[in-house]
Amino acid sequence: MALCLSGFSPDEPVKVIVTAGGRQYASTAQPTASELTYAHFEPSESLFTGQVLAVHPQGDGVLQSEKWWFVPPGAARENLAAAGTLTIQATQGSLTAQHSHAVELPGKPGRLVVDNGSHRILIYGFAPGARIPVGLYKTDSTTQSESRASLVRQIGTVVMPRSRTVVFTVPDAVVKETGNQGSYCVTVPMPEQYNCPQP
Repeated sequence: MALCLSGFSPDEPVKVIVTAGGRQYASTAQPTASELTYAHFEPSESLFTGQVLAVHPQGDGVLQSEKWWFVPPGAARENLAAAGTLTIQATQGSLTAQHSHAVELPGKPGRLVVDNGSHRILIYGFAPGARIPVGLYKTDSTTQSESRASLVRQIGTVVMPRSRTVVFTVPDAVVKETGNQGSYCVTVPMPEQYNCPQP
């Protein structure tokens, strides 16, 4: 996801309010002279934590942020799932723009790392109420395929909420144990363990 604002001045901040299920979250989009790289990722909870989000002037009145994985905090995720819509309002002086977007819950099980370099795994798409085991897996390093990952041991369990998304933080002991060894990953039971998240 990226925030793209059109018709706003590159000289003043823009107040951004996200409405999710009757709750509002305010943040600020701050124009900056630095270049938009498309390589930098903003924190996954952007727009929900009151932080200042840098936006880069792109000409013709367009301001754009860097990308991020759209993973709101837990309570906001549940509000979005219940409401079924997300509304974003941007205000700069007397100028206001608003957009509403339908929220689709993930329908296919999967997992990915939340925020590059973090030890948080987003687990999604399983049925609400399901208990999902999270395990440390060892991948087959003799081939280029990660589909032969084998379970070393279970390290936790998550219960899938209504939003069908939950964040699991890999325990420090597991991170220290595996170090930077690329042959280990943390995942959940899936038919194929492609792009297996490393602890």
